[in-house]
Amino acid sequence: MKFSNYLVSEKKAKYKCECGWVYSPKEEEKPFDGRHADFKCPKCSALKEKFTKINEEGETEGSMKCKECGWIYDPAATGREFSEESDNYKCPKCDAPKSAFVAI
Repeated sequence: MKFSNYLVSEKKAKYKCECGWVYSPKEEEKPFDGRHADFKCPKCSALKEKFTKINEEGETEGSMKCKECGWIYDPAATGREFSEESDNYKCPKCDAPKSAFVAI
């Protein structure tokens, strides 16, 4: 990715509050990282630190999907990356092994 493409993608990056509200900047608005630290969610008043960056599908970056049942592992909800889970980790919904998960 070229540096200029990186700037464009970061400017349009979306962030989700823990309440579910999504910050999706329009062209003329500041990117999320350019907002002040005291920025608050207009829905629940949570501070900027309670937001996580999401991908185009609306999932937290680093999310993994179980190929067996479709359950989503969300690192923002668990507080750690999927790679930090033990090798004997199993899907909480269908009991599939860690190897059944794919990045989304």
